[in-house]
Amino acid sequence: MWRIASFWLVVTACGFSGRGTPLVDPSTVGFEFPTTNADEQSSDLMVSVKLDKPYDLRLTVTAKVIGGSAMRGKDYLMDDTILVFAPGDVVATFPVAILADDLEEQEETIDLELVNVDGALLGASRHTIRISNDILPRVQFSTAVSDLAENLAATLDVSLDKASSVPLTVEVLVDDLATTATNNGTDFQLPPTTTITFAPGELTKSMALPITDDLLDEDAETIGVQLANPSAGLILTTDPTVKQVHTIDDDDAEPVLGFDTATSTGAEGTDFKLAVKLTPASGRVVTVSFARAGSATDAEATLQTPTTLTFQPGTTSLDVSFTATDDTVDEPAQAITIPFTVVAGTATQGNSGSGDFYVSTASPLTIAAGANTATIVVVLRGDKTKEANETFSLVLGTPTNATLGTFPTRVITIIDND
Repeated sequence: MWRIASFWLVVTACGFSGRGTPLVDPSTVGFEFPTTNADEQSSDLMVSVKLDKPYDLRLTVTAKVIGGSAMRGKDYLMDDTILVFAPGDVVATFPVAILADDLEEQEETIDLELVNVDGALLGASRHTIRISNDILPRVQFSTAVSDLAENLAATLDVSLDKASSVPLTVEVLVDDLATTATNNGTDFQLPPTTTITFAPGELTKSMALPITDDLLDEDAETIGVQLANPSAGLILTTDPTVKQVHTIDDDDAEPVLGFDTATSTGAEGTDFKLAVKLTPASGRVVTVSFARAGSATDAEATLQTPTTLTFQPGTTSLDVSFTATDDTVDEPAQAITIPFTVVAGTATQGNSGSGDFYVSTASPLTIAAGANTATIVVVLRGDKTKEANETFSLVLGTPTNATLGTFPTRVITIIDND
């Protein structure tokens, strides 16, 4: 008797290196565009091959001719080409030389294929070059670079070097590799692909480049665009103006930085957090350094925060943190100053040559940091006159760095001894 067993195999896509080693999260390699238009004045065409994402290993792929109506050596020159992507690369190009002749002939084609992929998955593997029998118009941006303040209206201008008798189209793509601005309305707003149509006889077209005028102080940012996928009868220029990089120049003032309060107090044993505010938020990375000063030592106030604060874009508040040590010593945080006044009673205040007394200590009185007493010197003057006892008072005012105690007034009595 035969026994029949069944089972399922689940196969998932993965990449392998040339040594058969499975790849982790591999990139996909393929032609950047499906076709390239050319004519006999195109000379050296550059065909682009692109990864869908950077990879951290070296990748290789071979581009070769697999057919077409054009004849190698008569209409074009191209050898099999090994393209190498170094770690981090995303685009590689190879040349195809178009040869001019004096023959009147039909449109010809060159069919290309990518093979022998090492280190990646294979994506769009086929590409066709179409060689026109006519000299075709070239399309380009009016400039390769541009810049404007973010509060000004920007446009992208595209032009033909000669008019056509039929409608022509070309796509404007956002070039992510050349773009540092954010394309979701934060900095600008463009669809990934925009099609521009030239009517017969038309040489120039403009399209709006919507820029967001925000309130952030920020670095200059760029928007990269490129022309791609021209319709039949149109060729991309080989000049740098096949791409354009527009720079958005910031027009906002720098934010204001500072502590949210000028002073703060707290008991020993307290964890302090002093807020540093940035108003308004910035689009840049903002750094500020601070230094400590005052009579408290490092042991008495232990800093918990690095002495440089770094505000990331959008952050508006950071804390400087420290701990006040809780010790058992009753100590002034710093020197104490106490104003005082003399209130005359029956005694007469004078100076060193007159009156019943004079005060030789100037107000305010200072108690040094770490001390707990200071002296007000009063000089009494004797006389030969028989008289009643006389009085005057010393009155302490509001001190700094201390609180008045129970007896802020001292009454002094001069006892007559005649």
